[in-house]
Amino acid sequence: MANQELVQIEGSVEEIIFKNDQTGFAVIEIDYQGEYLTVTGELATVAEGEVLKLTGSFFTHSKFGNQFKAVLVERSLPATSNAIRKYLASGVVKGIGPVLAKRIVDAFGDDTLEIIETEPSKLSEIKGISPKKAQELADEFKQLFGMRSVMLFLAKHGLTVSQSVLVWNRWKTMAIDIIQENPYVLCSQVLNIPFEHADKIGQYYQIPSN
Repeated sequence: MANQELVQIEGSVEEIIFKNDQTGFAVIEIDYQGEYLTVTGELATVAEGEVLKLTGSFFTHSKFGNQFKAVLVERSLPATSNAIRKYLASGVVKGIGPVLAKRIVDAFGDDTLEIIETEPSKLSEIKGISPKKAQELADEFKQLFGMRSVMLFLAKHGLTVSQSVLVWNRWKTMAIDIIQENPYVLCSQVLNIPFEHADKIGQYYQIPSN
């Protein structure tokens, strides 16, 4: 990788071929310039329909041909009806499958994700969604956004996806508050993140060195 030129590409996630939730490693297919491109890297938290800006390098696999190895990823939620339907149909929000995803997007179009986040009661207008289920879907969506926020927060401070997954599994949406208050909790035996790394986070938040 050191001798390869790093470039930035952009594309929407079309398919998750393989992922390991423990390590964060994944193999995905993206729509890149109108063609499918296989991408590898720490991408296990992305979902179909998301738009990714990826920094990395192209390489040729002896068996599978042209691929892209990502070292950095920037994520955006899908903005078009078709991409939102694919995103929801992927099962990223527990309780929404392909059939329900189509009904919701048919009703709300490009505004679907905003409706789920800010006006979830409107979901009960959809066949198969009771007021109770509408709230449950909204809660799942907030949980999903919580994970995205935690992953972005940890990436900003230089943690890898595999490290970030461990942090999320341990503290969920409380992770940001816990780390901002005491970043040295990252040095626990469970997470095993180097003290020097936690110390840099502590300095960023001006936590006294003693």
